[in-house]
Amino acid sequence: EYMGTQLVRLGMERAARAQAIVDRYRADPLSAEFLVVALWTASRSSRRSQVTRPFPAAFFVETELGKEKNLALLESSLAKIPRLGQLTGEPRALVPVSDILEQLLRLPTRVLELLDWIVSDTEIAWRTLTSQPRDGALDPRV
Repeated sequence: EYMGTQLVRLGMERAARAQAIVDRYRADPLSAEFLVVALWTASRSSRRSQVTRPFPAAFFVETELGKEKNLALLESSLAKIPRLGQLTGEPRALVPVSDILEQLLRLPTRVLELLDWIVSDTEIAWRTLTSQPRDGALDPRV
């Protein structure tokens, strides 16, 4: 009985996480898309170890030298994230929320957690983008 209760609780947590992802995507699709694309691009850079910052804690692995970034796992997880338009509902074909939630709930837990981590800071990303100088150059210190 305890195991059944735990499974129900985990299912409810996943459903709540998926709903939060959809809500944040729909609230600010530009920032959400920017964050996903930025991490995806950084993870494929020749300097990926240096430019993937911040880095999701769930993708660090313990080695003899301490914690290291598991970039291969990050890349494979990013590849499983569905197109953003499918989550936000593209203008010409709004996707029912129930279909979107079902699609998210089929994702592996690690991918769902990664997506949640990425879009959890859309407000911060937007403030960062809008606070940049207007001369077209981004400040590399940000």
